[in-house]
Amino acid sequence: MNLSSSDIPQANLLDLIVDVVTFRYSPTLSTEDVIEAIRIRTGKTYRPRQANYYADAAVCFGLLQADLSGYSRTQAGNRLKEAKQGGEQDMVLKEAMMSSPLIRSLAHEFISEDAKIPSIRDISIWLRAHSRLSESTLTRRSSSLRRYVEFLVTTGDSNV
Repeated sequence: MNLSSSDIPQANLLDLIVDVVTFRYSPTLSTEDVIEAIRIRTGKTYRPRQANYYADAAVCFGLLQADLSGYSRTQAGNRLKEAKQGGEQDMVLKEAMMSSPLIRSLAHEFISEDAKIPSIRDISIWLRAHSRLSESTLTRRSSSLRRYVEFLVTTGDSNV
């Protein structure tokens, strides 16, 4: 696996990814919509570049698709929007995450029967072997990836 920077999501808060996907918009989600969805949850106004990290992560998970006019929900994104908050949404999110080759590879590498969550350092070492990211970028992206693995391990049926 040879990952580029754009293959590795920068969004570190899964709740915000869910909020972006389930935000009220029609038919296209703009950057302004993404910023608003995040502001409603956090009370903070993210810069466009930061806000789009969350929409781009949703694209990586197959929940949104991007085009020149913005983002739109995929079939998986619609399932997430229609799912009940909590366990049902978590399971839809988990299924969507596992559709990503990156997340499947991480799960294969790090999720075992003992359900031990890898350290950021462990993920950084793995990521270094599979990408050409700078050291500072490796650490930041590894932090997000660790949160994804932790979610996969601790949510519902941990078999992935």
